[in-house]
Amino acid sequence: MNDLTKLFVNRKNLTLGVTYGLLAASLEATVNVVPKPLLDQEYGTDITEPMMLVSIIYIINCLLFTPFTRKDNAIKNLKRKTVLLLVIIGFIEVLSTIFFLYGLRETTAVNATILLNSEIVFGILIAFIFLMERIQRHEILPIIMIVVGSTIIPFTKDMLFQDHVGNENIFTANVLGDSYVLIAGLLLGLVTCLYRYVAEFVTLSRIMQITSGVGGIVGVSFIVIFDIPITFDLSQLPSTLFVGIFGIGISAFCYIYALKLIGAVRTIIIFSSTAIFGIIFANIMLLETISFENIISVILVIGGIIFLRNKVSDK
Repeated sequence: MNDLTKLFVNRKNLTLGVTYGLLAASLEATVNVVPKPLLDQEYGTDITEPMMLVSIIYIINCLLFTPFTRKDNAIKNLKRKTVLLLVIIGFIEVLSTIFFLYGLRETTAVNATILLNSEIVFGILIAFIFLMERIQRHEILPIIMIVVGSTIIPFTKDMLFQDHVGNENIFTANVLGDSYVLIAGLLLGLVTCLYRYVAEFVTLSRIMQITSGVGGIVGVSFIVIFDIPITFDLSQLPSTLFVGIFGIGISAFCYIYALKLIGAVRTIIIFSSTAIFGIIFANIMLLETISFENIISVILVIGGIIFLRNKVSDK
């Protein structure tokens, strides 16, 4: 292959990689917005219990990826430790989704989108603590930028929020929702660290099949154990299918494909645009206001990720 051909191939891969990265980010952002009307009675729709929505989403994902699993990488051929780790990942991941949807029900989609970026900081901090990695001096400022943008500003904004009609419940609900989303970010950070132990020798389709299957089982089990009402309007099925198939399933596929084409650093930087897509979609679809604080939060998060790109790409 001559130099001209290599240049053409590299540019083609770069274009495709950026395209898939942006597509993954935009689809991922819909998960922060589309479920909101299904969970919040303020939108005048029949309310779906978050646990019910979680169960349906994960069952859909499991069914979606099962046909793509390879026979030569059958579950029975995997080591027991690997299967156990995938089960643990699936359990933690579904807990994260549960906390996120319960948080999304209480807070705004804009805030939920920004707060979920705390996953990056938690992933790095978990690596520092449990993987015995050291934080370098030049990494301190970017980490502070992400912490301020993804947690402190959104929380402070809600804590200082004043309801003009004197309803104090809004303050309580927003902060509670923010806390749930922050817990979801912590759990996702843990999942990100655990994925590094299985991603190299287990196919993406098999990972998604097992973790989604575990998520569906856990969701249904929680419904039975805690006697959660089974409320689901069939008119909400298209939105639920979209979130499960495109927002989670296809988004993950596009993300991994972008990784292969342009590498981890570029993909993660591009994927950080999820926050931008999220607040734009929330404004267009839910008519939520984009405040100056929201813009500053996104700038700090994306700026911190760019400065910290090498450390983030390892997570």
